[in-house]
Amino acid sequence: MIKFWLTILCGFLAIFGAIAAWFASTTFTNDQQSRYPALKKLAGKKFTFGFIALIFGIIGYGINTWQTAVEALEPVVTTEGTIIKKATESGFDKEAQDAADELKKRAKEYFGEGEKEFAANNYMNAANNYKASIAFLPTMAAYLNEGISLHNISDYPGALQAYEQGLLLAQRKGNRSFEAAFLGNIGLVYTNQGKLNDALIYHQQALGIHKAIGDEQGQASDFNNIGTVYSDQGKLEEALNYYQQALSIHKAIGDEQGQASDLTNIGSVYDNQGKLNDALSYHQQALGIYRAIGNQLGEAAVSTNIGNVYFQQGNLNEALNYHQQALGIHKAIGNQLGQAHNLTNIGNVYFQQGKLNDALSYYQQALVIHKAIGNQLGYASDLSNIGNVYSQQGKLNDAFNYFQQALGIQQALGEQLGAAHDLTNIGNVYFQQGKLNDALSYYQQALGIHKAIGNQLGEAADLGNIGAVYSQQGKLNDAFNYFQQALGIQKAIGEHIGEANALCNIGLVYKDQGKLNDALSYYQQALALYKIVGASIQVRIVEDNIKEVQARMK
Repeated sequence: MIKFWLTILCGFLAIFGAIAAWFASTTFTNDQQSRYPALKKLAGKKFTFGFIALIFGIIGYGINTWQTAVEALEPVVTTEGTIIKKATESGFDKEAQDAADELKKRAKEYFGEGEKEFAANNYMNAANNYKASIAFLPTMAAYLNEGISLHNISDYPGALQAYEQGLLLAQRKGNRSFEAAFLGNIGLVYTNQGKLNDALIYHQQALGIHKAIGDEQGQASDFNNIGTVYSDQGKLEEALNYYQQALSIHKAIGDEQGQASDLTNIGSVYDNQGKLNDALSYHQQALGIYRAIGNQLGEAAVSTNIGNVYFQQGNLNEALNYHQQALGIHKAIGNQLGQAHNLTNIGNVYFQQGKLNDALSYYQQALVIHKAIGNQLGYASDLSNIGNVYSQQGKLNDAFNYFQQALGIQQALGEQLGAAHDLTNIGNVYFQQGKLNDALSYYQQALGIHKAIGNQLGEAADLGNIGAVYSQQGKLNDAFNYFQQALGIQKAIGEHIGEANALCNIGLVYKDQGKLNDALSYYQQALALYKIVGASIQVRIVEDNIKEVQARMK
């Protein structure tokens, strides 16, 4: 009964308080006052009405607060007969609502800070803020963005954990769009870790959801991701097919940025196939789109790709020019990860030019950035590059030390592809030291990884390295066998430069066996391929080999 009358009283005070507030804030015209004399009397009492509204508001607030406190507690009799206050369900509801509002507020604040840090490319800080948001209120949005932030600094285990937690939440809520996003991103982590079969499964699941809900943009993204898996597996025709499907969708929906991304991916396939002129054409088309729509990050990425094509063609000055353009863009927009990437590429150009001290300087600059932003994968790559410089300088112990450090990081991250790369580098050091059995052991370990993850390009390279060991040991038949296996893979995947390399190796075996006509035939086949792809440095080397064989045939 008390609650009823308190409610009536609060209502009465609210009504009269509102009326008083209205009179206090309203100005009546002269016409209205002449037509209604009572208004003329009220017009001079605005202060009075304002005061009344304030008093009624204070009284109403006090009664409401007291009523809430009364509702939160109720008297009960204990087993000892004592009357005490017990919390009510309505009291719990009010407290829970207040707590929920506070949690929501704090979660939103941290999420907002995460967005600011993400926009500024401060991905570690962004990840920490998203994680703090999750601590107050777990949301699919925060899990997704935390994962992406960690992904951007190559913290793949951390990214995977965030994506998996978000996936469970999305599945529990029945949110198919977020579920597909998490599946696709998990697939990207596995791709970067070299777990290509797992990656393919997740991307195909994401594609199935996007098809089911009619999300064309999502389908195009999945086609691209599946294409990348096939590309990494060396299945370049399959990769090309998926990239072209993505391109068709992006054209149909008028997504220019998507089209530019697809053109870049297609260019990368042609790059891997050794069709460097075709690769250059597609990258140039993508560059034109990115410049037209003002996407500086895309422009920098494609400039890097164009630089890489020129690098493979032996046009090192043009390669340097494009990498420096990309570096300038990344500096202008404050993208540290992009800066590190292009510092590495510039180092690669100097390395190829034999300017080893300059190369070392750029690799070390990249190392400093990767360490500062917590990008362990990039840091490991820099260690490998520095090791390559020391190897080239004949400082084999220093090279070995850097490769071992890089290998340890790759293995700790579960990054199989990178681990295989560093196993190869260590094998190369042993090869240079004449420790051929040790070299063979490391090359075989790398081969085992590439076979396990389905990376045919890496597998072919490993077979070539093992063949080189046998050739050095004078086991020419074994060497020939491994070079032939490598050649078969390179032909199957359409990788022209790798195919030409294998042909050269077989030609070398024939030359060492004194089978000069066969050697000449293989060298000439290799020369034709190098000319097709525009690999000028390799062309000069093979031409010298051909002259040597021809001289011996006279």
